[in-house]
Amino acid sequence: MSVAASLLLLALVAVSLAALRARERSAELTRRLGRATADLERLQQTFARFAPPSVVDDLVVGAHLSPEKREVTVLFADLQGFTGLSERMDAAVLVRVLNGYLRVMTAAITAHRGHVAKFMGDGIMALFGAPEPNPW
Repeated sequence: MSVAASLLLLALVAVSLAALRARERSAELTRRLGRATADLERLQQTFARFAPPSVVDDLVVGAHLSPEKREVTVLFADLQGFTGLSERMDAAVLVRVLNGYLRVMTAAITAHRGHVAKFMGDGIMALFGAPEPNPW
């Protein structure tokens, strides 16, 4: 084998190894990107339980959220006599009643530009005026 042929063969082997490494690196980066995307989606879903969608979207796109002072209304609501009712009612029926109440209250709060901050048993804590200004 001539020197030129040996050098050509050596160059082909080097290029093949480089291509193989690049493919392996690309596959690893693709796997990492998939995991990061799944992690971000899980984080968004989790965070969306505690913050309005607009805040979650702003955080995901990297919007700068600066602190500001504003007037906020906090609503605390619960069902009067719920403990006594819960002791007398079948558990399955109680869960349906409670879920219906919480669903209707959440819809009303959201319709009035509020945000449910926390569910506490039969109670709800909602914010109006944060993170968006209250028009009222």
